[in-house]
Amino acid sequence: MPDRALRAALPLLAAGALLSAIASLALLAGLDRARDRLAGAERARYESYLLADELRQTSDDLTRMARLYAVTGDARYRDWFREILAVRAGTAPRPAGSWDIYWDLVVATGERPRPSGEPVALRALLEQAGFRAGELALLAESEARSNGLAELEEEAMDAAARGELERARALLHGPAYHDRKAAIMRPLAAFLEATEARTAREAASREAEADRFAAALAATLGLGALLAAAAALAAVRLRRRPR
Repeated sequence: MPDRALRAALPLLAAGALLSAIASLALLAGLDRARDRLAGAERARYESYLLADELRQTSDDLTRMARLYAVTGDARYRDWFREILAVRAGTAPRPAGSWDIYWDLVVATGERPRPSGEPVALRALLEQAGFRAGELALLAESEARSNGLAELEEEAMDAAARGELERARALLHGPAYHDRKAAIMRPLAAFLEATEARTAREAASREAEADRFAAALAATLGLGALLAAAAALAAVRLRRRPR
């Protein structure tokens, strides 16, 4: 290539390499943000499951406490039954950390495995989590049915307290009880299906966004490297040619 052409090309090549470097930095920042959004989508997906599972777990814990009280007459189980309802309603302090094994440890040891924080209703946590209106409606239906079953469980514990153990057994173990328990789980299952599909789509969209940034970054870095190498080669050739 003639010297004049090399001298004309050199600043263009250098400028192109510089612009590629600047574009690469911008793409790298975009990739970081995309990955943060992907992590947020995955976190929201997991937290959605935890909150929904808490509703299922509280229903199971209420069943356990009512049945234990009916069998043993130990007032602690009725107190814990009412506390579970109060925590879920936001009128009693909420245990910190994971909910799923909390009451198992309380029943086994009689001690609280973790401290409690401020009272927060499960419904409020669900609303803050960004669920869609239709999803929240399914959870509200499930919670309302669980609260209705809790009234039946209170009735059974009243019967047990009066010594009507056969009636308490029938209320807590009969077909009608199992039907109402299943009625709680149906909208909850529909919620899990709906949120899983939505959050999976959101996570896939965020992952595709991150992949696009990564591909653009790789292409820009490659182009910048080629331009920088071409500029360096042009500079070397100009230095080596006699003046």
